[in-house]
Amino acid sequence: MKTDYIFRFNDRSPLTISVQQNDQGLISGVLPESKDSLSPVTALAHCQCAHCPLQADEHPYCPLAATICPALAEFGQLTSYEETRVLVVTEERSYLKRTSLQQGLRSLLGLLMGGSGCPYMLYFRPLARFHLPFSSDAETVFRSLGNFLIAQHLHNRRHSGDQPGSSKTLERIYADVHQVNAGMSRRLRSMASSDAINNALVLLDLFTGLMNTYLEEETDTLEHLYAEFIAQQQ
Repeated sequence: MKTDYIFRFNDRSPLTISVQQNDQGLISGVLPESKDSLSPVTALAHCQCAHCPLQADEHPYCPLAATICPALAEFGQLTSYEETRVLVVTEERSYLKRTSLQQGLRSLLGLLMGGSGCPYMLYFRPLARFHLPFSSDAETVFRSLGNFLIAQHLHNRRHSGDQPGSSKTLERIYADVHQVNAGMSRRLRSMASSDAINNALVLLDLFTGLMNTYLEEETDTLEHLYAEFIAQQQ
């Protein structure tokens, strides 16, 4: 399956990033390919996350950096608040949004990171498989909670009702991703990336870092959607 992010600008040629995924959501290719796709900045040991479980002798390149750095290099000379019209084309439908470049890149980063081979992004792979561009905070909480509950349901089917361990809670998942974002931010700074790229990651990480707060606030907001159904079950 393929997802195209097409960035159209007022005074420059469009930029297109094509993301190819397998049926599980894992990214198998990103176009255009960059000659720097295996540059030093993507080496596992370069700004490696403190909690990274991978070893450089088995994984010479960071799977997350190798996925996102070549794609983001296309935007290296652009500024955060540059106006862009972002067209996202999937096999099922298309999305169009007029927004700032950093917001468009935030959405693209969500797809690239969730579909990467980083061990800490494994939870987000189904969300990348069913990617929703430009999702709001409420939509993201809804999708993340739903994803977590589906994973629990499937776990319980296989393991006779045993609950997943506490290490798999949403709070722990997002805390791990927060550390990944910090490591990736250091990598991006080392490749002299534009403020648009860095700000996009900051915006993405802002949600990650405040996930517990958003879970509380947005869950309260969403609760009324289920009020009648819950009452019916009592």
